Amino acid sequence: MKVILLRDISGIGKKNDIKNVSDGYASNFLLPKGWVETATPGAIKRAEDFKLRKASEAELEEKLAKDTLSKLKGVSVIVGRKASPEGHLFGAVREEDIAEALENSSRISIKSSDIKLAEPIKAIGEYKIVVNIGSHKGSFELVVKGE
Repeated sequence: MKVILLRDISGIGKKNDIKNVSDGYASNFLLPKGWVETATPGAIKRAEDFKLRKASEAELEEKLAKDTLSKLKGVSVIVGRKASPEGHLFGAVREEDIAEALENSSRISIKSSDIKLAEPIKAIGEYKIVVNIGSHKGSFELVVKGE
């Protein structure tokens, strides 16, 4: 029986894939659970349209990621925090703080989840910040100054 998967099913395929499965497996297990639908011409057209739309969205996201990361080259962001005379910060600089400072100073919008820090920054100094957007990587310089 030809069916369209309504969700990812291990060993069969991914959502919106059109697959041939045995009649008994489809009618006794997959269809009652609502994991598949019968592959009618209308349903096949919907699944193919969904795949095309997803592909174009992925292509657009890829282009936006490359554009954003290319803007980061040569960018230096300054963050001021209260610090002790020895240079230790009273409050750590986290990914959210870095994303906000980047937005405010350079007008480059990056999600804080795309910024990767091994641990929060707790001292004055210069740091290389790595940004992962999708499969692309970029970096910029962060300067933490005491106030």
